[in-house]
Amino acid sequence: MSTLAKVFVVLNLVFAVIYLGITAALLSKQENWYHKHESLRVTHEKDMKEKGETINALQSDVQRLTAANQTDRAEINRLSAELKSKEEQRLDAEKKWNDVNTELGKLREKYETLSKDLEEQRQGNVRLSAENDKLKADLDEAVKIKEQTIDDKMRLSKDLEDSKMVLDNLEKAHVELAKRNQENENIIANYLAKLKIRIPQELVKAPAIAGRVIGVSDQYNLVMISVGDQDGVKEGYEFTISRGKEFVGRVKVDKVFPDMCAASALEEYQREKIQKGDEARTRVE
Repeated sequence: MSTLAKVFVVLNLVFAVIYLGITAALLSKQENWYHKHESLRVTHEKDMKEKGETINALQSDVQRLTAANQTDRAEINRLSAELKSKEEQRLDAEKKWNDVNTELGKLREKYETLSKDLEEQRQGNVRLSAENDKLKADLDEAVKIKEQTIDDKMRLSKDLEDSKMVLDNLEKAHVELAKRNQENENIIANYLAKLKIRIPQELVKAPAIAGRVIGVSDQYNLVMISVGDQDGVKEGYEFTISRGKEFVGRVKVDKVFPDMCAASALEEYQREKIQKGDEARTRVE
């Protein structure tokens, strides 16, 4: 045999030995796998039974939990509706709270305004109280003055009655004197008429006439007085001009009008410059 054949035979023997070893090992393993399979099958069946019982228990729990879940969902829906209602109530309460805050702000402003008005009113009351006290004092003083006035009035009434009596007596005496004076003037007039004697107008004594200076012209030496023919003024009458108690001068009437007269100043009597508004009298008492 050739070397190659020998090598081939040896290789076949080696492979045969290897195969026999593997086969023996596999046969030995196959018996162990069977027992292990039986053991695993029993264990699996036991596990399957336990798992079936567990599944049944879990299915029962699932049903119970499903029912509980439905109950919880119903409760959740109820709570959601209640929460929605509460939220609406909260929003409504918040709106009312805002309205209350707004109204409270307005009330605070009114309160501050009223407080300010009240303080002003208090100050006004203090002022009024002071004024009232002053008015009371003035009233008391007025009452005293009134009482004094009443006393003075009663005294003046008595004095007036006395004065009236005196005045009545004086009027009676004046009427008597006027009557006698008229009689004397008539007698003098008749006597002068019989003698045909004419008395110059400037010598006639002027009656008591009072007026005021209403115009002055220094250029024409003209003084206008507020009394005239209707007041009994005649040409030639002389008026004394005064300013208060001060003597100013004298004027002589040159022209008489119904309600005024024109006069010229008498230089020899002139003390002050005659002015509009000065008093003019025919007699100084």
